[in-house]
Amino acid sequence: MKASEDEPNIRFFNFNGLKEVHYKEVQQTMINMVPELSERYRADLVQDSSTHLASKEKRSFGEIKNTKDFKSMCQSRKACAIALLPSITVIDYEAENHARRLEVLEKIEEQAAAALTPVHYSWINTTCHPEVFSYFDVDPNFVPTVVFINTAKNTHGSMIG
Repeated sequence: MKASEDEPNIRFFNFNGLKEVHYKEVQQTMINMVPELSERYRADLVQDSSTHLASKEKRSFGEIKNTKDFKSMCQSRKACAIALLPSITVIDYEAENHARRLEVLEKIEEQAAAALTPVHYSWINTTCHPEVFSYFDVDPNFVPTVVFINTAKNTHGSMIG
């Protein structure tokens, strides 16, 4: 129903139980409700979108190998998820498993970047850095696992299984 001077009432939107609402689509629908203003706001919408895309922070997925990497890939972010992975590559099936895990993590990071999610993903090789178990209070028998870190509150939690 289009808005007009005869019918200026507030419009209620029903998203039919959608769990994800795309703001840009809602904004476009609202702009289309008032055709005479549509062109002016459409130009603003395009400009806002390009500014928003340009302001996206650079994300990088990779292995945390040292303190400098940890600071840049995790502590400088709002939140991060670090996969604790054993990197045993001398056994064929272990090397294949490790490659698959990295592939999955990289896809998750790409999806998070596309959705502008504040959680950044990376991984630590627990074979080379067993100290992470005590740092994050993780039992070495529970790897592979993921530790989620809220840097603003300086808290973390790990998944089990």
